[in-house]
Parts: sequence; structure tokens; C-alpha cells
Amino acid sequence: MKPYSEYTAEELATERLFIRWIRHPEDSPIRIFWEQWLQKHPHMSGTVSSARELVRSVSDWELEEMSGEETGSLWNRIRTSIELLPEIERLDPSLKALATNWNFLRWSAGILVVIGLFLGVVFWESGASGNSFSQTIMCENDTLQVTVNQDSTSKEIERKNRSSLK
Repeated sequence: MKPYSEYTAEELATERLFIRWIRHPEDSPIRIFWEQWLQKHPHMSGTVSSARELVRSVSDWELEEMSGEETGSLWNRIRTSIELLPEIERLDPSLKALATNWNFLRWSAGILVVIGLFLGVVFWESGASGNSFSQTIMCENDTLQVTVNQDSTSKEIERKNRSSLK
């Protein structure tokens, strides 16, 4: 928030503390704050005056008192409007069950989508979609390295002596 000394008259006129000072000058803590602020920032007196006028011009309107006849007429219109509203009926139990099932289906579909995305990411990260699959089989004396390409056309079999691996 920028300091009040950088505010325009319009910005100051929308500030709650400033509006309270203008509308309720008897509020001494707020009045003292603004008086001290103006003493520290005398260059802002024109902006404060303009903002004060803006707040007063917006705040000056007052509600006109309604006569008893106008009040009665207004209440009659409200009652008539309420009477014209359709009665609220309870939801049919079969429709309520359908709505509940629909919510269940929506949640189920959402959960399945999340599980599918999770499994897809796991599958993708595991390298199963890569170019080759490699399996190492260790026997008692030898190690056999088998590599199968994705299209399963080419196989590379490498046999190593276990003693050479150590």
C-alpha cells in the first residue's frame, strides 16, 4: 500500500479512514491522526480539500421519509409478490435418488481419470514405452543379458562369465 502522501484526491476519497474522518469529525483519535498528518504534509492540503468535497458530495443525500400510505402500499405489493410465488414442493424420492447417483457417477469418473493419469505417468516413467527392454538373468556360473527392441525383431544376447563381473 502506498503512503497517503502519494494519494490523489479520488484515491483518498475512497479510503475508509479518511471517509470516517469526514463523516464523523467528533471521533477524536481519527481526527487527531488526520490533523497531525496534515501538519506533516502541508503540500497535501489541496488534495485533502478536494477529497473532502468528493466524500461530502456523495454522502449528502438523505432518505426521504415515506408516508404511512406509501409504506402500506409497499407492504401490499410485497405481500402480493410473495403470494404469486409458486409453492416449493419436496423433491420426488426417485429424482432425489437419480441426482445422488449422478453425483456418485461424476465422482467415480473423476477418480478413474486421476487413477488412469497416475498409472500412465508411472508407465511412462518406468521406461516401458522406451525403445528396448532389458532383462538380466543370473545363473550359478554365468550371467545372461537379453535385450529386446520395441518392435521385437532384433535380439541381442550377451553371455558373460560370472567371474568377469566381479
